[in-house]
Amino acid sequence: MTARVDNHALGRSGRRKACDLCFTKKIKCDMLQPTCSNCILYKAECTTGKGRRKPNPPARVRAAAAIQHHQQPPYTTANTDKTEDRLARIEKQLEQLIALQASRPPHTTGSWSSSQCEQGGDSAMTLSNADFDVAFPSRDPVVFDSASTKFPVAMDLAPRDELPLPPQADIMPIVDHYFDTYAYIMPLFDQKSFMAMLYQWYTDPSTRNKASWAAIQVVLAIALRTPIPELLNGCGGSDRHHRANFFLKNAQSVVSDLVTRDKDLLGLQVLLGIVMLFQNSSDTSPASVIIGTAIRLAHRMRLHSRDHAELFSPDENLQRQRLFWIAYVLDKDISLRIQVPSVQLDSDIDIDVPPVKPADDVGVLWTSDRQTCFNHHRSMIHLAQIQGRVYDWLHSNSSAKMSRQSRQQRVQQLDRMITHWYSTIPAAFNLENLDASIGECALIHMAKMYHVYLLILVMTYGIYNQDSNWVQAIRSGDRNAIRNLVLGTERYDSGAASQKQVRLLPGSWHKVVQVSRGCLRLFDMCIPTECLIWQCSCPHFSGMMVLLANLLIEPTHADAVSDEILSARAIQLFDKVLELIPDPEHYTDIRGIIEELYNRAVLVINEAKSQGGDDQVDVLEANLLSYETLDGDPWSWAAALPGRTDFSADTRDGDGDSLGVLPLCR
Repeated sequence: MTARVDNHALGRSGRRKACDLCFTKKIKCDMLQPTCSNCILYKAECTTGKGRRKPNPPARVRAAAAIQHHQQPPYTTANTDKTEDRLARIEKQLEQLIALQASRPPHTTGSWSSSQCEQGGDSAMTLSNADFDVAFPSRDPVVFDSASTKFPVAMDLAPRDELPLPPQADIMPIVDHYFDTYAYIMPLFDQKSFMAMLYQWYTDPSTRNKASWAAIQVVLAIALRTPIPELLNGCGGSDRHHRANFFLKNAQSVVSDLVTRDKDLLGLQVLLGIVMLFQNSSDTSPASVIIGTAIRLAHRMRLHSRDHAELFSPDENLQRQRLFWIAYVLDKDISLRIQVPSVQLDSDIDIDVPPVKPADDVGVLWTSDRQTCFNHHRSMIHLAQIQGRVYDWLHSNSSAKMSRQSRQQRVQQLDRMITHWYSTIPAAFNLENLDASIGECALIHMAKMYHVYLLILVMTYGIYNQDSNWVQAIRSGDRNAIRNLVLGTERYDSGAASQKQVRLLPGSWHKVVQVSRGCLRLFDMCIPTECLIWQCSCPHFSGMMVLLANLLIEPTHADAVSDEILSARAIQLFDKVLELIPDPEHYTDIRGIIEELYNRAVLVINEAKSQGGDDQVDVLEANLLSYETLDGDPWSWAAALPGRTDFSADTRDGDGDSLGVLPLCR
């Protein structure tokens, strides 16, 4: 028989080289068509339709599979059914959400809701352990009412991916106020780039991101912490305080996404803005942590070095330098206040300080007649350098091991640096010549700067510690002991504590008294906003004690009457602060020192007047003026606080000292 192979049949059978019969009997098949030789021999139908039987696995493999099957949970045998059930439930929930959204009124999707300002109650919750004055309902997303200019006090954030903001028309007056009154002094954000980002946010939702959202929140919070016209958005002081806290809380919620954002400056700008807001509060401990993160981020971006300057345009390099110096000033200021090492080393800085007269006038203040200017931003950088030296030379761990003679030499060097810094300020902006004509916000910035100047003086000469010789002399009531301290003729006790005491240089006490008087007078001219009070109160109350101590040893000097008035108002401010902080008992000792000093000053002044034949009544007692008598009640921002609640955006844990409240810095 002639064998003829059909190629079509071979293709149809795939890889099969034998028919079913030959495969089963394991004999060689010649694959003849239509019937092979073996099928003819066995008189069987020649077919090739059966598949290859799966080989039997080894015994040990079968045993392992049986054990695994025995140990497998029952529900795993029905994974397919469970998946289908879950998909069905998800589809049902989506349908319910769509139906719920469709049932909402149309106006609640993009407007401020004034009714939600009144909500809270049992459903209110806070977003973190920080005790904010702002409560957040736990269910409804943020809604805005464009017909109302009120911002909600109690609300919940919408889902994170929505990043809600008020309508553009509502926030534009606040943003404009920020750039008109604050940004030109503290160049945190560039107006042109920020406004472009803000416009893009509202016109192109696809470009929205957490960094842009947080930057807008920071600008709104800072603007609402500045002296702001009450007609702006029709809000009073307490409502403004709540809104500023709310925007700060929003910015905080995305900090973890910004600490490694080095592709642009936005992450660093938000971090520095948050530091500024916490620095101007009763507890700056969050600021001390965030500033370290901000400095490290600036290092990763090489803002402190010239290395990558050629990769950026001149405008970009200018903004990068300004941001670095802002971070530097904040770092040195916080370091000295809480007496911890700063993050940035002066020896590792490779960029120039801003020019005296920048082309865009950013950071520059002018007199009302536009004849004299003062670069506030540049001056703050030089002052921060001195702050760093004061800590490194007098308050660091290494400085504690110095001899008294070495410490005295460093005090002399710091005194020369401080004197040189003050000599660079134009006469029109000197402490004794400032007036309100430069503008409210500019005046507040100058008041903050000069209170830093006073802080440096009292911490350089040791007029800051409750255990220092001069405080002990005040508590003893010994006028001769105080006079000896002022003249630098006091005797030192033996012991490690006295090693840190230094004699005042000739004329140093007079300088401290003059600066204290000027700072208290300048503070009196400013609107007492919460940021001014918390940032300036530490040196402010130290200056008050300096003036009272000076009245003890010289009750009839030319400025005695004005010093009495300024001291009385500072005492009232101190008592006002004690009414608002949650833990006034921590400052009982300090209040006792102030009361002792005050009573002795009253007694000495009255004795001096009676000996001189002056029948005037006691001015100190008669001039306890009230801040509430001022027009507009600048304390209204604290009116809405329940009980003894701190009027910053945070509270303190434990009994740690705050930067803003301690009259005598430790």
